[in-house]
Amino acid sequence: SLFRNGEFLGSQIVHFTAGKNVFAYRQALDQSGIHVYQAALDVDGDTIEDNNRAVGTVVVRGRPQVLLADRDRSHAASLAAALRSQNIEVTVVDPPGIPKDIAGLQKYDGVVLSNVSSLKLTRPQMAQIRDYVRDHGGGLMMIGGEESFGLGGYYRTPIEEALPVTMEVKQKVEIPSLAVVLSIDRSGSMAMSTDEKVTKLDLAKEAAHLVVDLLDERNEVGVMSWDTEFIWDSPMRGARDKGAIHHAIATIKAGGGTDGYPALKESYQVLFDRPALLKHVIFLSDGQMTR
Repeated sequence: SLFRNGEFLGSQIVHFTAGKNVFAYRQALDQSGIHVYQAALDVDGDTIEDNNRAVGTVVVRGRPQVLLADRDRSHAASLAAALRSQNIEVTVVDPPGIPKDIAGLQKYDGVVLSNVSSLKLTRPQMAQIRDYVRDHGGGLMMIGGEESFGLGGYYRTPIEEALPVTMEVKQKVEIPSLAVVLSIDRSGSMAMSTDEKVTKLDLAKEAAHLVVDLLDERNEVGVMSWDTEFIWDSPMRGARDKGAIHHAIATIKAGGGTDGYPALKESYQVLFDRPALLKHVIFLSDGQMTR
């Protein structure tokens, strides 16, 4: 008789000859883990039953486990179905469901980020995913979309380090000329701290620094800050001397009331006559404005 994990599987009559006797049985197991097999002999007239049982263990890896994170779970249905058709176990989660530690990630053979913005992940969480790939052999796949790769804010992040691609645009000769105004709210409310113990103004300035890093000498950029009035911390100019532009951003301090309309109007008027093909105002504020 043959048992697996204490469950009876079946029995048959066998005939032994002197010496070693081998009997083979084939089974397919989908459930991962350690399975205990026991073979038992029932022999008429056998007075020594101690040697009538044998126990062995089999370790089953099971089907591959994949974590699929998508900002819209309904969009993940087709990919999840395709993976499951290949005998891959798929767990579909929203971005908040992505594990925040290595132990949680190691439950899976691979992680798929499908159109998940970097804003949905903390920087320590991204570092954990990078380490999961680099140090623990986990798989990572990023699927394109308006919130993936460079557009998703993964430039110079631990996720970029884990992927075999760079988020920096290399073929810069194909990029149209660009004029950007970075309009930064410096009102008193921007001095308030966030959950990560940095101020709202710190976050706005960090975003502005990253924008400047992405520009090249063919682009123009201006930096203004405002409360109830606006000032040009760095007037519109070519993005060649990035050191001076970064310094202008770094020295902005919070204080005062909030009226973003004059700053927005000024940004529009300055950009209107610029020769660049693409023109953008990046308005960095917590939204607490009088108008």
